[in-house]
Amino acid sequence: KAFKFIAKSTTAFRYDPQSRFVKVREGHYLLYYEFRAEKSVKMIIEVMDRKINALMVSGDFFINPPEALMRINDLVKGLDVNKALKSSEVVVNKVFKEVKEVAGLTAESLSHALVNALKLLMDRI
Repeated sequence: KAFKFIAKSTTAFRYDPQSRFVKVREGHYLLYYEFRAEKSVKMIIEVMDRKINALMVSGDFFINPPEALMRINDLVKGLDVNKALKSSEVVVNKVFKEVKEVAGLTAESLSHALVNALKLLMDRI
């Protein structure tokens, strides 16, 4: 339910995560990335013209408020992938300051997952 704030018409909501990396068309890509920390962290990142269009984070962890994960999308949306990679640790730490309660996830593991996903994107686009 945390992702209800992204318009359901975006491509990220229609993405089938059975594929890891999809080139939709020239300059438009989707990446599904799963990272195993204490619990699993799953990300879907939509990139258009080397800029992040949407980033959704989910997994089998608990975080309160759940809207904190949407803040990551808000902070990186529109950033060039390279700039998002450089600022990913700062973004995650900023979001974790708003978190009241969390289980099965640390700022370090979320930051590590985001960095790995963005590096994978950089290698493919």
